[in-house]
Amino acid sequence: SEKEFIAIMAGEFSEKYLIPFSERVGFDITPVYQHSHGWGFIDGRTTSFLRRSLEFFYKGKELCFLLSPPKTGNTTIVESAEKCGMTIENTHVLAGYYMFEDSSFRQFFKEFVPKIIIGVREPVAQYISLLFSQSDIGLVPMGKTEWKDAQEIFNKIFVKQIGADDYLEMSAHNKNALKNGLNMGYQNLLVDQFMDGQIKQWLGIDLYSYEFDKNKGYSIFKRKMANGATQQILFYKMEKMNEMEHIFKEFLGLENFTLIQENVGEKKHYADLYQKFKEKFQIPKKFVEELYTSKFMKFCYEDAEIEGFREKWAKNIVG
Repeated sequence: SEKEFIAIMAGEFSEKYLIPFSERVGFDITPVYQHSHGWGFIDGRTTSFLRRSLEFFYKGKELCFLLSPPKTGNTTIVESAEKCGMTIENTHVLAGYYMFEDSSFRQFFKEFVPKIIIGVREPVAQYISLLFSQSDIGLVPMGKTEWKDAQEIFNKIFVKQIGADDYLEMSAHNKNALKNGLNMGYQNLLVDQFMDGQIKQWLGIDLYSYEFDKNKGYSIFKRKMANGATQQILFYKMEKMNEMEHIFKEFLGLENFTLIQENVGEKKHYADLYQKFKEKFQIPKKFVEELYTSKFMKFCYEDAEIEGFREKWAKNIVG
């Protein structure tokens, strides 16, 4: 009913709406959600996905999936698009194989195939931003020399890549980290592991098999679905985002689209600590070389760009 729709759109979702909605659609919508997120219980992400589905079902709003590692411009794109009335499901983690090929998904969305946006970023910058935004510096003990504590955490999480159990123990007191699911496999959120992890493993898309325009900083890929439909994928690197306003506008079909910078680290409450850390943190030379000679970097960045990143972090590289 319209009353239920308004309630869900207002964020007043409860489990009692799930079955009635499934009955009206004509099949159980739960597998559609489970296939995209892998969770069967009612949580915030379930609410978000079902609200997006309701907008599509009742209002005919086109649905787009933003599937990117965190800190690659996600919030900027979502906020900018939604100000134009576009529906975007923003997620960092999928837990279902080939969700767009799933029969429940196809039954619900019929001939419509949602577009996908995937963003990446130079990994060292993403790691630092991820450290401060996802843990919200709750992992950094206050009352000590903050940047040194953050350095220790940076080394454990990103350089040594500690196990999930160790990470859980370290982050158990941090509500924001738990809410974002970092303890359940933070490696899934690392930009250089995302393409072979979330994208290839869970969506069945091998982005390395496409040709990426490293100079322009974006490419639009197309793939054929099992039912013959074509899915469009916008792949971009964050370093070129400010030059891409017209690309997002055309891809999403939004005439009034304007990039509005959101969720920027320099504007956060931890901005001073964030800046101090970037100036003083240390990163092993061997680790940097492994990152910058990786398949991910060679696919996304030109040699000159990679050298620019080395120069940017030169004062932080040790060993």
